[in-house]
Amino acid sequence: MRRWGTLQACLASLLLLFAARLWAAPQPLVHGGAVNDFAHVLSAADQAALEQRAIALESQGVDAVLVTVDSTNGAPISDFTYQLGHDWGVGQKGKNNGVVILLAVRDHKFWTSVGYGLEPYFTDADAGSWGRAQVATLRRGDYAGFFNALLDQITTTVTQRMGTCLLYTSPSPRDRQK
Repeated sequence: MRRWGTLQACLASLLLLFAARLWAAPQPLVHGGAVNDFAHVLSAADQAALEQRAIALESQGVDAVLVTVDSTNGAPISDFTYQLGHDWGVGQKGKNNGVVILLAVRDHKFWTSVGYGLEPYFTDADAGSWGRAQVATLRRGDYAGFFNALLDQITTTVTQRMGTCLLYTSPSPRDRQK
């Protein structure tokens, strides 16, 4: 009888452990367009404006995707960003013209992953320095301002180095608050 009780306790423990792991497993992120605000830090107006900017950039050969998450759950943000872009198929096949800008809000980290097809025009290092220049914007909680600043840099750089012209500029902070 004692064995049966021990076996039941072990099975119950294993079942609870399995249930806890299943409950804690992160749900896969589902790609929903150019702006994916899983951390819920962008207003609907900001999301719409950023979506329009990304669409304008796409017409110039850059497939930009902006993502917010609460956390990468311990995964290195560079790996998380790269894997997300790969899983979602960001960028045109054969052109590798995608760029994923990820902001992990609770982790206080950001990363920009640039497709190989864009690296003659701007690199991960360029994008990293542009992001670091916006740390004060992030500290203020202006996440839309952060994304707009990076899109401004990408637009300017693409225009200068690829010889294309984008007519869209980011709204001023006053315009975004309306």
